[in-house]
Amino acid sequence: MKNATKYLVLLALAVVMGGSAFGESLKDLAEQEGVSWLAGRWKATTDEGEEISLSYRWAVEGNAIIVDTKIGEVTSHGMIYFSEDEQQVKQISVDSKGKVTKSTWDVQYGKLVLKTSMTDEYGQTEKMGITFEKTNDKTMKVELYNIEYGELSYNSWAQLEFKRQVRPAPRTTARPAKRPAKADKAKK
Repeated sequence: MKNATKYLVLLALAVVMGGSAFGESLKDLAEQEGVSWLAGRWKATTDEGEEISLSYRWAVEGNAIIVDTKIGEVTSHGMIYFSEDEQQVKQISVDSKGKVTKSTWDVQYGKLVLKTSMTDEYGQTEKMGITFEKTNDKTMKVELYNIEYGELSYNSWAQLEFKRQVRPAPRTTARPAKRPAKADKAKK
């Protein structure tokens, strides 16, 4: 059975059985499909030198993913979840300029596929497709596509390589312990 079909069948079964009958969370399904590697912090730099940061972290016992994005000075915060009503993995995000993005996620040919519809503060809508492919444990390839008739265009119009970010050691404000004062030499 193809991975995308297997994924949809598992999601459909989870919905029919009340979602939790199998103990299947979004995280469980992602692990079964081999796409849980996306969780973590990622960073890339465009050809123009603009830095892009992505963060995906599990929340509510694996039933959702919190998404934080920073592209230059624009930040965005969102959530990925499974919509039982629509039997679809969805995402909704809002950015620091007021743009609302509604997206759907799928797995096709071993890649995560994100189809987005972005509405800016003036009501203008733009659609785009993004694929995420694991290169190795520390790298992923992200490609951007136009959406044509509801599907990704044949060729991508941009590619980026993201590197997994290692969580830095916690900063501490503690100062080193002071050495005990040396005992005064015998007083004269």
